[in-house]
Amino acid sequence: MKKILLFIFIILTLVSSVAYAEYLVNKNFCVVNTVTVKKEDIKRYAYLKGKVENYSGNVREHENFIIKAEIPISLIGEIKEGQSVIIENKNFYKDMEGIIVKTDFKKENLYKYTQAYSILYIIPTDSSGLLSNMEVDIKIERKDKISSVIIPLTSVVYENDFSYVYINKCGKAEKRYVNTGEKYITDIEILSGLSGNEKVIINPDTDMVYEGVKLIINE
Repeated sequence: MKKILLFIFIILTLVSSVAYAEYLVNKNFCVVNTVTVKKEDIKRYAYLKGKVENYSGNVREHENFIIKAEIPISLIGEIKEGQSVIIENKNFYKDMEGIIVKTDFKKENLYKYTQAYSILYIIPTDSSGLLSNMEVDIKIERKDKISSVIIPLTSVVYENDFSYVYINKCGKAEKRYVNTGEKYITDIEILSGLSGNEKVIINPDTDMVYEGVKLIINE
């Protein structure tokens, strides 16, 4: 009888040990949400520095302010009169729109070389909030669009001077360092590190998600 009880005890101990080992192995997982990376055609913008000046009477008679911005020669072919721009300043409640009303090509003979550039004259559609001599940023849509990788902002983890994402690689988390580009409302452009079709983890909890951890995808 004692031998039978001892045998049963040994069997139960072995079963318990196996079950506990299985638990420890399976404990190493994380439940996550993912999104499939896709390439999209996105708009490109040029960013210029502008300065607000009192209207001098040579462009439009009914406006109080005009904004002047210098553009390099490489962008002259992409800028035209009548084109809309976005005017930004940290003191604005929201960005304002403006219209390019004049371009003025300039050349300066400097020592040993000639510098060419163009001056834009921009009329804001709403001059409220503008002050004379205020510096503003001018955002102009460029003609060319490029195919680029776009992912949710919440997928990117920032650490010191580096940024990275986690992707689902055969059911496990893989860390990928990325270079980021343009930011949009909820998305961000990835310049390098992702090629498309990867499954990126959204809003990864870095205490739970790490290199090699098993993933359970929340459908």
